Amino acid sequence: NVVLPKKYDNKVFKCAFKARDYKLASIICNKYLNSPDDKVFVKWMKRKIEALYKLKDYKEVVKGVEDLCQVEKRCFDFRLKEFFALWNLKEYKQALKIASYLNKKDIRATDAFIKIIKYALNNKNHLLAATYAKKIVFLQNYFHSYPYSPFADFIYAKYTKNKEAAIKVLKELIQRVKGDNLARAYFMLANLTDKKEYLNKCVNVKNSTLWKKLCKEALELMLIKN
Repeated sequence: NVVLPKKYDNKVFKCAFKARDYKLASIICNKYLNSPDDKVFVKWMKRKIEALYKLKDYKEVVKGVEDLCQVEKRCFDFRLKEFFALWNLKEYKQALKIASYLNKKDIRATDAFIKIIKYALNNKNHLLAATYAKKIVFLQNYFHSYPYSPFADFIYAKYTKNKEAAIKVLKELIQRVKGDNLARAYFMLANLTDKKEYLNKCVNVKNSTLWKKLCKEALELMLIKN
C-alpha cells in the first residue's frame, strides 16, 4: 500500500467524496481523530461523520457526533444528523432525547419534529404530538416558510390543552389555506368557539366536500336545537 503524505489528504478526501467513494473518504479522516489540536479534530470528525452518514453506518454516526459535540459547541447540524441516524436505527427514545438539542431557530428542525409527531400519533401520545406540532408552527411562522402546514397546525389545534392557543393558530391558518383545508379550519374554529359565523363561512368555501358537508350538518343541528 502506498501511503500519501498528509498534505494531499484534503484533496484526496474531497475527490473521494465527490466520486462517492465514501469508504475511502472515511478512512482518510481516521489519522486525524486522535489529534491534540481541537480544530484539526473537529474538521476531520465532521468529515468522518458526513462520510459515515452516506455509508448508512448510523451507529458510528451516533458515536462520532457524541465525540464531536464534546469539543464543538456549535453542533446543531450534527445533532440533526444524529437524530436521523437514531431514527433510522429505530432508537426512538434516544432520538427524542437528542431532539432537545434541536430547539434552535432553524427551519431544518421541522424535518425531525414531523417524524416525532407521526410517531406520537401512531402511539396515541397526543401530548407529545401537540408539543412538537407547536414547535413546527412556531418555526414556520418565524421563517415564513410552511413545509408542514396545515398538517402541523391541525394537529396542534386538535390536541393542545390550550384552547386560546388553538384558536389563534387556526385564525392565522385561514389566511393561508383554501378548499378543504380552509373549511376544516372553520369547522374546528366553530367547535372551539361555539360561533355560528364560522360554520356560515365554512359552507361558502369553494372546492370543499367533506368538511363543507360537516359544516352544513352542524348548521342543521343548530337550527333543530333552536
